[in-house]
Amino acid sequence: MSNRMSVWDTPDKPCPYCGAMCSAEFVDIGVGMQQCGPYHCEECGATEMGPGTTPDKPLIFLERETGWTKRPAAKTPLQQQVRSLFADTVSDAFMEASDHNYRCRCPKCLAWWVTIGPEDTGSEWSFGPFTEAEFIAGGGEVPEYVTF
Repeated sequence: MSNRMSVWDTPDKPCPYCGAMCSAEFVDIGVGMQQCGPYHCEECGATEMGPGTTPDKPLIFLERETGWTKRPAAKTPLQQQVRSLFADTVSDAFMEASDHNYRCRCPKCLAWWVTIGPEDTGSEWSFGPFTEAEFIAGGGEVPEYVTF
């Protein structure tokens, strides 16, 4: 058996703070998968630093050594603009959950999925990283899936 990775793999990596496995978002670019968001730890909240995820204060030793942080990132100009446009209509918790990784299973993300509703995959409903039972237990309603 080979330890080599395929260009289609979306590898998880261990959190440098707590050791839990972390995931990031990837997209298919035609010749393989490209990471398009930072790795994030659902256990302790650490995030891989990069554009839009670097704290707005000087880095501490562990952040410089690992490239990860547990501090909230400074909001990008686009994030600030979107938040100001929707400040009167969308809660801060909802906006924050919108920035989480697709596979995030935190309580804020469950509430986000319940509010948004299931995703149409073209053949069935998807509840993101949650099962249908978790979605319903969180207060979600599952509409009948109609195919044409």
